Amino acid sequence: MLQTKEKRIEKQKYLYICFIDYVKAFVCVKHDTLLEIIQGFDIDAKDLRLIRNMYYGQKAVIRIKGELAKWVCIQKGV
Repeated sequence: MLQTKEKRIEKQKYLYICFIDYVKAFVCVKHDTLLEIIQGFDIDAKDLRLIRNMYYGQKAVIRIKGELAKWVCIQKGV
């Protein structure tokens, strides 16, 4: 980013930078709420089904030194 800033100064151009805290922006999104909002848009049923399948029924497990912990369902976060 420093190089980009330096080049903009050399060329006397404005530089706009936006930082997004993805943890805060996406971790708390509930899947049910996300789907309700998306259904309000004019989205093809096929695409809506893809989005739904991408989030619903997700499970995760943590592996530590080859040992698996208990599987958990993921209900929020994108």
